[in-house]
Amino acid sequence: MPYLWKTITKTSEGKAFFAHGPTSCLRGPCKSPFLNSDKVYLAHYRDGCQAQLKNRCEAFLGNTTQDEAILRFRPTLIRRVERARRNLGLADN
Repeated sequence: MPYLWKTITKTSEGKAFFAHGPTSCLRGPCKSPFLNSDKVYLAHYRDGCQAQLKNRCEAFLGNTTQDEAILRFRPTLIRRVERARRNLGLADN
């Protein structure tokens, strides 16, 4: 299932990205090494599993940890998004 893999790419090297990886790079072919899953983990924000993973979903969900570290940025992010929406004329009235 090639559409389920993730890559690590230096953003300074990429020219265009789509979904999970680069589609073109600035200096020749893109270099995105595959990493052994016993050395890395995937941080993905999703409830449940994709249809393609249903047969492995229980094992996947049994080995997950909820990371709430990003929540400390929530108030600042909300304020900034609201300000940007007002500046763009997209705020709810």
